[in-house]
Amino acid sequence: MTSKQRKTMMEKITKHGNQLLQQFGGDNPPISDPVKLCKKLRRLENKLSELFTQACNESVPYELQDRESDKATALLTSLLPELPEKAIHINRDPRGYALKIDDTYFRESCISLHMDFGGYGILSPDFTPTDN
Repeated sequence: MTSKQRKTMMEKITKHGNQLLQQFGGDNPPISDPVKLCKKLRRLENKLSELFTQACNESVPYELQDRESDKATALLTSLLPELPEKAIHINRDPRGYALKIDDTYFRESCISLHMDFGGYGILSPDFTPTDN
């Protein structure tokens, strides 16, 4: 990755984190640094994506998937206190992002975040530059 690509990526991460904090952080969010927030969300996204990919390729008990989804929802509501639990959508399809904002809530709230083709808001998009 070039320094220019890294700078652009960090700008996108900072902007996304600030948007999340502005929209859902409340008055006193547990993590007020936008980059730290995005890194924490990215780690959670990667953990869930790995689990759901493994579930497609092998036998992973639904109870484990449910437990990890519940933990992720609890962590999201603690990190982003103004994000209603009902608006959180954990996508178990490994072909897309795992951490999403419900499409109806996303549309009705006019939130300015990344969106997938289904209209869901993406909580932890991958800003890694591609060499296209």
